[in-house]
Amino acid sequence: MSPLGFLSVSVVLQGAAMVLHKQRVAALAPNVELGSIVRRPGRFFAPLARDPLWLLGWLLTIGGALAGLQALSLMDLTLAQALGKLELLVVVGAGVVLLGERLDTLEWLALAVMVAAAVGLAQGAERDTGAIVTTRTSLAFAFVSLALLVPLWLALRSRPGGGGELAHGLAAGVFFGCGDLLVKAATGQVREATGDFHALVSLAALVATPELAVALACYMAGIVVVQGAFSVGRVSVVGPVVALTGSLLTILFGLAILDESASPARAVGLAGMLAAAALLSRRDVAAPERSAARAAQR
Repeated sequence: MSPLGFLSVSVVLQGAAMVLHKQRVAALAPNVELGSIVRRPGRFFAPLARDPLWLLGWLLTIGGALAGLQALSLMDLTLAQALGKLELLVVVGAGVVLLGERLDTLEWLALAVMVAAAVGLAQGAERDTGAIVTTRTSLAFAFVSLALLVPLWLALRSRPGGGGELAHGLAAGVFFGCGDLLVKAATGQVREATGDFHALVSLAALVATPELAVALACYMAGIVVVQGAFSVGRVSVVGPVVALTGSLLTILFGLAILDESASPARAVGLAGMLAAAALLSRRDVAAPERSAARAAQR
């Protein structure tokens, strides 16, 4: 299968998993605050763990992650990061088709821009133009990014009126971005050492890389921080901040460190894809608010 084929499978599976998880959590454990989940996780997760559809969502997540890992090993990090945002098309499409949600003019425009950008970016996605980087280089980039995050996080937190949602969203984006770039570096190391990379066959070699261990730690930190962001801020702000920060960091790594292709056409496509993704990610809050407003009018 081609890199775009693997990425397409990943996008569909991850998007379907997100839809399933959102629907089942809303049905079985609605309106539960983060503090309650932390204090009594069993009460929150017990009904979900017995639900076949929620469990199916995790199977889809694992399958999508493996397909995405294979795609990432075969194509530029910048393109994999941008085209991966097509997962939002699956989520939004499910909302329109299955839940009867409506899109406003800006959202239709964002979808059109996303599709157009994806078509343009796909033209150069079948080959990896980047270089293999050493463990020292990739870890240094990640640690410098995390070190620079600290003063910026403190500055945002000290803003008058509080900047918790921006600070936490930025931190989560940096953690997720560092995880992604380290996984890309790790797959490159495995491919250079073994001559090839297969998501299942190469898992043992991948686990042995220092990059993967740090990447998993970054992902876990990102998950914790983003939950904190949701608890103190608006999802409509946190979502785009996390998505854009993580994407920009990985794109910077791909262009500056991996020396991936940076043609003007690719730059336009990346900008369009990220802008469309930022707008569509606001639907996490906007859609429920519109539904509540329509219900109140009846």
